[in-house]
Amino acid sequence: MGLKRRLDLTNPQPGRPSQGVDGKVTKRPSSHGGTAIYALHSLEMPPDPPSAAEMAPIARASLAFLLTLCCGSLAAQQPVEPPPENGSISGVVTDASSGEPLGKARIFLRKPDSRTQPQVTRSGPDGKFLLANIEPGRYRLSVERNRYARGEYGRRGPNRPATTLTLRPGQDLGGVVFSLVRAGVIAGRIVDEDNEPMANVRIEAVAYRYFQGQRQLVPAGRASTDDLGEYRVFGLAARRYWLRANHRSGFERRGIVNVGVMLSGQQSQEYIPTYYPGVYESDQAIPIDVAPGSEILGIDIKMRPARTVRIAGTVFNRVTGRPARQAMVILIPRGSGRFTFSNSKQTFMRDADGNFEIHGATPGEYTLVARFFDPSERLGGRRSLSVGDRDLDDIRLVVRPGIGLPGEIRVEEDAEVDFLALQVSLRPREVTMMGGGFGRVKAEGDFVLENLFQDVYDVIVTGAPENFYLKAIRLGDENVLENGLDLTAAETAPGRLELLLSPNGGRVAGVVLNDEDQPFSGAQVVLVPEGRRRKMRHLFKTATSDQNGGFSLPGISPGQYKIFAWEEVEQGAWQDDDFLRDYKKEGEDFEVKENDALTFELGLIPSED
Repeated sequence: MGLKRRLDLTNPQPGRPSQGVDGKVTKRPSSHGGTAIYALHSLEMPPDPPSAAEMAPIARASLAFLLTLCCGSLAAQQPVEPPPENGSISGVVTDASSGEPLGKARIFLRKPDSRTQPQVTRSGPDGKFLLANIEPGRYRLSVERNRYARGEYGRRGPNRPATTLTLRPGQDLGGVVFSLVRAGVIAGRIVDEDNEPMANVRIEAVAYRYFQGQRQLVPAGRASTDDLGEYRVFGLAARRYWLRANHRSGFERRGIVNVGVMLSGQQSQEYIPTYYPGVYESDQAIPIDVAPGSEILGIDIKMRPARTVRIAGTVFNRVTGRPARQAMVILIPRGSGRFTFSNSKQTFMRDADGNFEIHGATPGEYTLVARFFDPSERLGGRRSLSVGDRDLDDIRLVVRPGIGLPGEIRVEEDAEVDFLALQVSLRPREVTMMGGGFGRVKAEGDFVLENLFQDVYDVIVTGAPENFYLKAIRLGDENVLENGLDLTAAETAPGRLELLLSPNGGRVAGVVLNDEDQPFSGAQVVLVPEGRRRKMRHLFKTATSDQNGGFSLPGISPGQYKIFAWEEVEQGAWQDDDFLRDYKKEGEDFEVKENDALTFELGLIPSED
């Protein structure tokens, strides 16, 4: 199901029409089982005069001022409204199978999208817990315990979102029950081509997740084999996994990684990453379905050497004009749906001439990255590399100092903002292990982003009031908000970065309803920008419906959007155009303007189960 009802309601008041609504209701055909879609069309209307409630503070302030003139200052005697009363959350943690209480579980209370430390407590021997003195607001509640899968308030399955919990002033929310399921285990043995046990093999249980809009295999659990070649990956949530064995530790503190056995010509044999039951490509691997509390044994892999190529070259320090002795060189595969960090090959050079060798590469497209850490500065460099079936020699890689980029934040309409609470960061649009930049904002709005390397970045501002949005990013005369900050050709700072914040962000709020028109908690609500703005990841807004089915999305940049409410969806899937194509008929197109306050009733898109 998609949008059930859209209400453009701004400051509705009892007993009178809502501002901006002309009262005309349009019924349009629905593609969702005959359910009609309604829309109330808004008109431009002059603002209402202030209500009595809105005028009361002004009247009180005026009276206090007059009394001060006549009788001296009485301001201290004016009644002060007490702060909102804090509340509490209490409940119990149990074993989902037996119903027995679980002590020693850790319960975490966090604010959504907050960098602050969570409030933590433990369950007692009777499984009961209490979180006290909680400020009113929206929270995420989760629980962890050894040998159990992590639990989150309102989560109904591995690909289903947790419920955001709304605590009202003075509310004592009790009766919260966490029924934890036992975590799963995958265990087995790794042997070589002669059936000899292989020790120190890194084992990863990987699962598909979305990362920066691409579906990739991401490690969910790890282990290493012992001297008998045996391993045990534990703590796995119930879902589908693929098992990968990697003989290389991934990081060697020497100039050569796994030299291997030389064959005729210039190629060598290496044990390359191998998927269960003994294949090199993930699309040929056999998945392993882990049920709650299951122990899947006998998942054995035989690793066989394969022909690989060597990549060798020299790293130069551009500052000194000499070889870089202590650089880290990393070979990162590009594309292919693989999580690049896990598949990268690294070497830490100690060669006085700056020489490096990386063995075990297979044909494909890569990014070769070098990072050099000096006590006083950070240097880095990268280049693209195409690997075929022959060794690559004489690769030259230059490291140079990162760029220091100054900037400032301006706020439209001189709106009040605490600049010291703001943080500016840069995130590379391509995963290269070069990292981004980070800068704290000074009291006057100035900042400096240090150690930026040649890359294309998204600019992110955090810490602003919730209805602010990033309106423009200017470098010189160019607004780079949409295309990103391109520093690929920059040798020095190309100018001064100017960020413009607006306090006039739109807001979308409402309730999620199921097929029976009842509020649904724990739905994943996603606001998706339309058209070419989809590559601007910061425009995506997400929330989970709370225990009352409600949601709120503030700080929305003006533009065209669609809104969805899924019962079950993989995190980040909505940034994949191929995924969204299947939901083309769902949701509803609408426009958000500055200061809009739009209210929706969203029909739940049910799980396919």
